[in-house]
Amino acid sequence: MIIYGSTQWVDPSENREWYSLEVINQWDWKTSPICFQTLDGGHLISYCLNKNTSINESQYTREEIIELTQEMKDELVTMGYRLK
Repeated sequence: MIIYGSTQWVDPSENREWYSLEVINQWDWKTSPICFQTLDGGHLISYCLNKNTSINESQYTREEIIELTQEMKDELVTMGYRLK
């Protein structure tokens, strides 16, 4: 399983379905974090995980993942993120 980082671009014309992390805005009180990353200086960044499905060559839908599978957990830990 490949989970793309929050700054990586995935072309919907080449990928039918993919998972990606998204940084949670500090003023977003509704979205629940799925994992965290600590940057130099102790800054904690919260992420949610989205499943993206392409509609056509330039558009896609996004669905927030609430429950992680074991495969997702393993991939996130391998990528260096701390789980919730």
